[in-house]
Amino acid sequence: MIRPGVDFAAINRARRGDLRTRLGLSREDRLVIVPEPVSRRTGAIDVFYAIVLLNHIEPGWKIILPGRSRERERILRYARAIPIETPIVLPNADEPFENLLAVADVLAMAPPGDVDTTAVAWAMASGTAVIASAVYAVAEMVANRLNGLLFKRTPGRFLAPALVRCLRDREGQRKAIETARGQAYEIFGLRRYLDQTLQLYDNLSAGRPATTDITDSAMVG
Repeated sequence: MIRPGVDFAAINRARRGDLRTRLGLSREDRLVIVPEPVSRRTGAIDVFYAIVLLNHIEPGWKIILPGRSRERERILRYARAIPIETPIVLPNADEPFENLLAVADVLAMAPPGDVDTTAVAWAMASGTAVIASAVYAVAEMVANRLNGLLFKRTPGRFLAPALVRCLRDREGQRKAIETARGQAYEIFGLRRYLDQTLQLYDNLSAGRPATTDITDSAMVG
């Protein structure tokens, strides 16, 4: 598998910018982002419930809902029906997801099955902690308590408590971020992505198996 290339220069520009200020956040706020598009496939509603619950224990948590989607609108309807102030941050729908991810503290997702992991790659490169359910696609890249925090998603179980435990584990997040960012430079560099893409085209044009001389260095285990 060819992993996505990540633009580290763009990440650094976003981190040095004033996006958090423009989003109305204080330095003390903890910002959690879900993948774009906001969807059931990534368990966005479970993350929303966890943030609402967590704010009763530890105020100052916010969830950012990027882009446009039906699920985003569904979560907003739920939020309006709750008789408390909900900690949702709504950016301009055209704000690049990568910029939002770079200024977030945590990428949280609770997919019930395999899911696109491009957001995980960008989070690792951005110094944003990864918290996710341990589905196969995520566990290929993230090892629990090494470069992210994983939890088991049990069918029929309310997920918010598991998410809250991971979100409150600041020390675990700090250690995971240090490891993940170091890995990201090697795994998700643009040069590696271009080299592997060219190798793929060479393989196909020469009639070789597509994966010849292409290794997936993102896999952990």
